[in-house]
Amino acid sequence: LGGNLPDTLFVPLSHPPEAVKILLEYCYTNRVVSLGQKAFQKSYHATDVHTLDEMLIPHSGPISPYPSGLRSLWPNNGKPLVSLSVALAGIRLAEEANLTRLSFMCETAASQ
Repeated sequence: LGGNLPDTLFVPLSHPPEAVKILLEYCYTNRVVSLGQKAFQKSYHATDVHTLDEMLIPHSGPISPYPSGLRSLWPNNGKPLVSLSVALAGIRLAEEANLTRLSFMCETAASQ
C-alpha cells in the first residue's frame, strides 16, 4: 500500500511465521495437515463408545481432512510437510500457548 496509514496495525512476531501458521490452523480447525497423518491420528484420546449415546458414536473422535485409511490422499503420502526446525518452533509456540495436543502433534512430526 505504501506509506504509513494511521489505522495500520503492526504485530511483531517472536516466533517463525511458519510456526504461527501451524498455531492458527490448529486453532481454526483442531488439526494441522502439514504435520502429517501420524501426528493427526496419535494426538487424540479415543472415546469409550460404550459411554456414548448410540446416535453419537459415528460422530465421535477426530474428523480427518481426508477419508480415513486412505493415506495416499494426504499430501506427501501422510508424512510431515514441515522441517524439523519448524516442528521444533511449533513445539515452543504450543507450549507457550498451553496447547498440549498441538505440542504433541509437533513432537510427532519432529520425530519423523
